[in-house]
Amino acid sequence: RLKDPWASEVARRMMLLATYDARENGVVEDNIDGGQIVAGAWFKIAHPMALKHTLNAIAWQPEVFGAARENHIVRTTHVVRNVVYGDGRIEYSTFPAPGPTMDVLRLAFRPTAVMADGKSLPFAQVTTGRGVELMRLSCGDWIVAVRRDGTRTVVISGDDPQKTVQADARERNSLKFRFVGNQVRILGRTGPDGGLAEVWLDGAKQLVPIDCWSPMARYSQTLYYRNGLANSEHVIEIKPVYRGNPVAKGHRVTITVCQSSAATSDARCWQAAATFRPMPQRVIFGYSGRRDYVASDGTKWRPATEWIVRLGGMADSVAATWRTNPVRATIFGTADPEIYRYGVHARDLTAFFTVAPGTYTVRMHFMETRRVDARDRLVDIEINGQTVLEGVDLEATAGGFYRAAVLAFPGIRPRSGTITVRVLGHSGGEAVLQAVEILLGYAPSHRRLVVSVPRQPPDGNLLINSGFEETSVGTVGRLGERAQRSGWTYVFASASQSYIWAETDYVQHPQLGLPEIRSGKQALRTHTDGTGRTMVYQEVPVIPLTNYVAEAWVRAVDLHGKGFGRHPGDAVALVIQELSSSGGVTLEHPRSELREPGPYRRIECRFRTGADTRRIRFILEAIQHAPYTEGHVTYDDCSLRPLP
Repeated sequence: RLKDPWASEVARRMMLLATYDARENGVVEDNIDGGQIVAGAWFKIAHPMALKHTLNAIAWQPEVFGAARENHIVRTTHVVRNVVYGDGRIEYSTFPAPGPTMDVLRLAFRPTAVMADGKSLPFAQVTTGRGVELMRLSCGDWIVAVRRDGTRTVVISGDDPQKTVQADARERNSLKFRFVGNQVRILGRTGPDGGLAEVWLDGAKQLVPIDCWSPMARYSQTLYYRNGLANSEHVIEIKPVYRGNPVAKGHRVTITVCQSSAATSDARCWQAAATFRPMPQRVIFGYSGRRDYVASDGTKWRPATEWIVRLGGMADSVAATWRTNPVRATIFGTADPEIYRYGVHARDLTAFFTVAPGTYTVRMHFMETRRVDARDRLVDIEINGQTVLEGVDLEATAGGFYRAAVLAFPGIRPRSGTITVRVLGHSGGEAVLQAVEILLGYAPSHRRLVVSVPRQPPDGNLLINSGFEETSVGTVGRLGERAQRSGWTYVFASASQSYIWAETDYVQHPQLGLPEIRSGKQALRTHTDGTGRTMVYQEVPVIPLTNYVAEAWVRAVDLHGKGFGRHPGDAVALVIQELSSSGGVTLEHPRSELREPGPYRRIECRFRTGADTRRIRFILEAIQHAPYTEGHVTYDDCSLRPLP
């Protein structure tokens, strides 16, 4: 609808998202996990189209998208020939063209005079003739519309907050300026004989140099520009390199002035008027309805769509993580059980919420249904990359299973226009999430918060289901598929079909090798149709700068002389990876391997965690080329313990 505030806000968010793949250094990354896909070979499709639309948005909504506390021409009906952004004086000229002529600028100051072809223009509405129309923004900026039919040159003057900085020192090979502010511009001459120069800002060489070349001589041109600096003292240095670009006829570098500004804006400077209050965002995960769910208090909840889960190549995230079939059981502690009937589940869930500037409360809704080991259902919660809770027992927080738990986190400020919410399984199990609200201001929690820290096991073993005693079902998979089973994650990493199964189930298949268990009542077997690779892993919280020992007992089997170990690529290994708080691998220790068949043998890895390590990924990896009729690998009695 025309002038609908919510539609305008959605449009603003879409423009922010349109530039997601451009980094500050100019590199374009169009892969959702970082890196390049299309952008690696075809630059045009990767970013300039989004840039074009962003510039159009700046042109037609400068109060929303224009740079705050700076001076820019954002729109004009004619082609600009030359522009000089001086201190308190902006002068530009255009090519002649028939018909009405309109320019729009966003300025950091209120103009006191506007001249067109040397004649003063009145401050009045510009719908009927020449004049200057002003609109003040809350941060002190002004939107200036100049109608100047039949003229070619414009001079705008006023009290500009930017300052002109003189050279602090002239050296033989460089020009240095000191300034205080959050933005800086270097002005100088360009021409056919213009050369190149390096730019050093606060001692760091900038990626983009200055190029003083142009096909004709121009004066007081902006050669370098940088904003977003800390509002403090800085040093900028220009170092000529005494060469030009391939078409330059010389290497002349002429710097005339350095401009800086310490002007700041408030968080609402993007608004044309303080009439729009950001609307709450309420989403239900796993809910696939085509209409909003209307709660008992009249609030509207939509399906959650702007979230990601990383399951590997070719994985169907909807089938693997969405609970689209609603829970039919009675849900306690809420007037709106429908919010909790759906949900998502995965080892690592991340949701993104594009928001306006301000301070928010993130309210998260959970319901625990999983009757598994308490350590296996604990979750960690991060907001904007910072851990806000660790080891939350959702069942204890809610006061029982099938009960609603609401956790509120006030005082959240967006980063780059986004609030990022991440939920992880604390001890290698899955995390769950039913719904999220993003509310402007403060909104309290409705539940007593219980944070459960996992107790140290009596035997010191940090692994869950370490001997696979709780394993009761099997899994079949191919490349990229994975599954969560009794505290462990199974990953299938080969094109051929592979199997990860409870060892005792092979009582029914003696031709594939009778079960053999080292201790207890269960173990875990993996085999393949041929040329298969499987990984069984678990992630465990650990203490930095601490000594640990990881071990597993492995039995590799050759049934008929053509099984495990007969191919040179066969191997079974214990792999230990150290993970940072963000989940990235900081170190992978040397593998402990077996390559020959035989009875149960112990493989181990002793290591000391790094200062940044927060988790350990304990991996059992098997590479087998023989089919399951010829051999297999069985694991039992795994452990990860701190050393005295």
